[in-house]
Amino acid sequence: MKLKNFIYLDKDKMYSISSQLFEGIAEELLKEETNENSLNESQQGPAFSGRVLADVVRNTTKSIEKKFLHDYSFTLFEKELEERNIIIDISDFSLNEFETELYKYSFVKVTKEVTFNDHKKLQEFFSKFNETGTAISRLILMGEKEYVSSLKSGEKQQYIKAKESQLHQDPKFLESFILLSKQGFSDHFEASQKVGDVLVTSYLNRDYLRENETLLIRKYSRKTNIQVSVIGTISQYLKSNKATPEENFEGELGAHMRNMFEHLANVEYSISGKSDNEIVIDPIAAYIQL
Repeated sequence: MKLKNFIYLDKDKMYSISSQLFEGIAEELLKEETNENSLNESQQGPAFSGRVLADVVRNTTKSIEKKFLHDYSFTLFEKELEERNIIIDISDFSLNEFETELYKYSFVKVTKEVTFNDHKKLQEFFSKFNETGTAISRLILMGEKEYVSSLKSGEKQQYIKAKESQLHQDPKFLESFILLSKQGFSDHFEASQKVGDVLVTSYLNRDYLRENETLLIRKYSRKTNIQVSVIGTISQYLKSNKATPEENFEGELGAHMRNMFEHLANVEYSISGKSDNEIVIDPIAAYIQL
């Protein structure tokens, strides 16, 4: 068995799909939620991996044990996807395969280096950009104190202003940037991977990260140099999903409202819509193969 170091696992999504793959596990999950620990329940479903998975869930009561056994449950889940041939590894796909083969599978796996994009952190950074810039400038100037002290008074002020201006932006510009970022991306946390010329983006639910996102980035870097495997389903394909509102539209109020939503979709697309060379994954798990 190959070992995995999980950095993300959406157990709710995994068990929802597992209840359909392994018949009978839904009832066992309900018992797990009430911490029942009965060992004499009969298996209600096919006598294969579902039985093992149900036993794992049924006999788990402590939260720390649950986490470990969720990991094992995912191993069974992934194995079943492979055995049913309903998952495809897209790590080495060509552009043609993205356009022709991706539609044939329910689940995908991609193993590549990752760039973590934390929009919440980006907004926080730009909200304090000028204060941070001033602080950095002061530290730089303190390190160059001898040089600054050798300048004439007027030259000192010019030197200081030049240093500070490098790390200072128009407050209105920063305000506009933050507004658009919040409007388009909210506080999303993304994992981006490149497969050839295709960008693969996965939007991670912070609640299912194994560690705080700040610690995660500190450990692996915002741009990792190790490969991370992401498994999930395709939520957006390569083709464009840009809206096409009608101009000079005439119709009833309800039709007008629906057309306005088309305009809204276009505005959102211009701010945060996916690129033409991008696919989006709805992730179930992300892990590092050990």
